[in-house]
Amino acid sequence: MSKPESMTLTQEVAAPAAEVYRQFTNSTLLRGWLCDAATLRAEEGGRLYLGWNHGYGVVGNFTALVPGKQVAFTWVGPTDPGPSAVDVTLESKGNTTTVKLTHTWPGGEGWEQFAKGVSTWAKDLENLASVMTTGEDLRFTRRPMIGVMVDTEITPERAAKLGAPVDYGVRLAGTSAGMGAHAAGLTGGDIVVGIGGTNIVGFPSFAVALQPHRAGDVVEVVYYRDGSERRAEMKLSGRPIPELPATAAALAEFVAGEFRWVDEELGKVLEGVTEVESTTRPSPDEWSVREVIAHLLNDEGDSHAFIADLVIASERVTDGPFENSNLRGSVTAASFDSLAEMVAAYQRLERQTVAMLAALPGEFVARKGGFWRLAYGYSQGRDHYQEHFEQIRATVATLRGGATK
Repeated sequence: MSKPESMTLTQEVAAPAAEVYRQFTNSTLLRGWLCDAATLRAEEGGRLYLGWNHGYGVVGNFTALVPGKQVAFTWVGPTDPGPSAVDVTLESKGNTTTVKLTHTWPGGEGWEQFAKGVSTWAKDLENLASVMTTGEDLRFTRRPMIGVMVDTEITPERAAKLGAPVDYGVRLAGTSAGMGAHAAGLTGGDIVVGIGGTNIVGFPSFAVALQPHRAGDVVEVVYYRDGSERRAEMKLSGRPIPELPATAAALAEFVAGEFRWVDEELGKVLEGVTEVESTTRPSPDEWSVREVIAHLLNDEGDSHAFIADLVIASERVTDGPFENSNLRGSVTAASFDSLAEMVAAYQRLERQTVAMLAALPGEFVARKGGFWRLAYGYSQGRDHYQEHFEQIRATVATLRGGATK
């Protein structure tokens, strides 16, 4: 009979043991440092499901739960020869906690590959410490970027509707000047199907493709334009991390300033647009001006739910392919009597967002991870707005040029 094997790692975390314990027993918090998908019931015998975008997944059950002291659970992956066991003990000294993680497996024939894989716990625990002390998710901040804006994920059904030459991939809405994709010649409308040898089958595939690389690496990107396959060498860009607001008040003030910019730019693109122009689509498959505003309005409403979810550590997760809801947008646009009324409603949501951020509980801000996600997200919003402002300009220009379809 084979002798069991194990690996033990320790990690110092500058946080109380009770807070570290929460990181192992809450689905939203687990996704923040360990995996890409998680659902669990934190009770002895309770289920545990973990998933990663690269295709690996784990099922298990909690075998021991002692708040602030211990978390233990079984671990079975899709290619594992059988179950293994993870035991986490927490020893607190003041506001510092020593995390000791032991992963044990039966050993012997068939377990060689598994033994190599458990070494990833070292990076995971390092990331746990980072998320809890600075808020930064190292899986994200150390990953390079290519600078793309996504239009939609391609499925066989969408490929048939769009007349796309492939039934998988991601169609781009645009690229960011100065970033790798733009420098490689990619543009809006291109369908990306591969990066660095990894198939791009949906938005999460970008993270899978880029995770092994660092800024400065050159990878091949495979994409389709006008029905033809193209290939290009693309240099991966570094991910600039701006200095982020450190308090709820500072974040609210920053976002209020961003909204002032948004309102000013929105006023410019809507100047002189008539009610008829605002409700007319340039083509059956394109949004009207009001539907673009409806998209921004709905996004802002959704952000309120997202903020609330992060505060209570109960984030909603969707697994379906990314796509904006045309039904929701068209109904929202049709529910207003005028364009000015829509803009006023959107600006009211902006004010509510600022108020929510200013009122973030102190304990949420102190826990770093969720607050960092909010602060970073709001620091990156201008590209999204610019994309839709250009969309409005193009729509109005098409209508005034008599090029409606």
